[in-house]
Amino acid sequence: MAGGGKVSCGSRKSSKVQPDSRGTESEGTPKEGQAGAEQAAACGVVQQPTQAPTGQTEEMEEEEATQEAGEWIPVKNRKRKSRQVPKPTSKGGNGSCMGRIQAALQTVKTDARRVIIKRRGRVPRGERGERRAAPPPPKGNNAPSEGTGKAPLPPPAENQEVPNAPQLQDQLAVVAKWSSILTGKRAQHASIQVQSPTQFFIMVPLRGLSAYTERKVRQWRYYTLTGSKLISPVQEPEKLHQWLEVDQFLKSTQEWHQSDVTIEGDIVPSKVVAMFKALLEKPLQASNFHGKINVLENVGPTIRLSVKTTEQLIEVEIVPAIEIANHWPKKARWPRFLKRWPSKEKARTVKSFGFNLLARSNYHWQLSFTRAERELLEDMDEDGGCRLKCLQVIRKLKEDYWCPGNKPVITSYHLQTLLFWTCEKYPRSKDWKNFQKSFLRLVKKLQKCVLQRYLRHYFVKSFNLLKYANTNELDITSQKINDFLINPGVYFH
Repeated sequence: MAGGGKVSCGSRKSSKVQPDSRGTESEGTPKEGQAGAEQAAACGVVQQPTQAPTGQTEEMEEEEATQEAGEWIPVKNRKRKSRQVPKPTSKGGNGSCMGRIQAALQTVKTDARRVIIKRRGRVPRGERGERRAAPPPPKGNNAPSEGTGKAPLPPPAENQEVPNAPQLQDQLAVVAKWSSILTGKRAQHASIQVQSPTQFFIMVPLRGLSAYTERKVRQWRYYTLTGSKLISPVQEPEKLHQWLEVDQFLKSTQEWHQSDVTIEGDIVPSKVVAMFKALLEKPLQASNFHGKINVLENVGPTIRLSVKTTEQLIEVEIVPAIEIANHWPKKARWPRFLKRWPSKEKARTVKSFGFNLLARSNYHWQLSFTRAERELLEDMDEDGGCRLKCLQVIRKLKEDYWCPGNKPVITSYHLQTLLFWTCEKYPRSKDWKNFQKSFLRLVKKLQKCVLQRYLRHYFVKSFNLLKYANTNELDITSQKINDFLINPGVYFH
């Protein structure tokens, strides 16, 4: 043919339209096009017409049916995911095109059917198992309120990021803290410590200071406790101590800015203890307890009372303390990395209790974590272990055999710290199922610490709790613990 497309029987490819000499495509006469189509059908190849006939083809009918099906079900705010249509094979033809159209039409019909079923209140077959296993509707803020008709808020998706996640976790930790306090789970008060049967330690919180901010204070001090100047600076605080300035609190009463308790902007612990002692002696002398409660003389900035009971004489140390809640000091790098005890939720709750600053020295304030330590002991054996039982037995042996007396070299606080380190080293529940094995392991660790004269503070691990302990008493205690490990049956009846 002169201008029509030719189809060769020896080739499986469809014919291409040849441009004529004028630069336009020559479509050929109807007879030539009909002959070319018959020849292509004989070879097994369907020739695509260059123009659509007046009547609608099956392709257009299927496409219109697809559009009508999509418009028949009005879906509000529905975003349909784009589906990748497979590429046609090399064989081509109307068969592959019709298959794609039929697949798309079937998908549209399936989506429309699911929407209709959900609108009628029924559950599709593929989701019936999931709906049955779903939890009951929430009761609380997410539940629809009566009379308002508002639907509950949908829960966030699994991969969706929750805004302010750290703040939400801190709020949950605070809620857990106060719920445990209000429910009365704590058997003892966090401000009272029993170091021995005849020795008590009581912290008295001071008021008028709030909104603590930790910042870098000036390094050197050149003043004495009386306010005079020094040539050389005052000794720097140790690992468990720090300076304290009035400006570190955003809110403070006028009493804390007076010269009775401050020097050059520093809150001096010895001045606070002297004022507290003067306020304590007056009501004791005027009360009915005169003669039963006496103030003992002390060399350092401490307040010690002797309390006479019906059974024995008890010594009580009273220490003024500044409570700093919802703040964790930088010196306490805890929890440690890659440690499985305690859990992240428990550690977050412990840190929400904050810490205390105790007036136990002349210039520096001592860090204390009594509330956080009390929270660590709370529900320690909820997995069925014997941690607290081991602590009670080893405390009894310490009081009766290893360190008897009013001022033991090993106190209950040392044993509590030892238990924390052992729980961190053995975090699994099965490590605390056997009482005999767990107890002997704890006693061996105590003997090692006493023998080496080294027991790290649990939160500020760079500080040694046995740094100022009497070495002779430590040696005697170590020998007694060694005798117990050789023959434990002698001590148990």
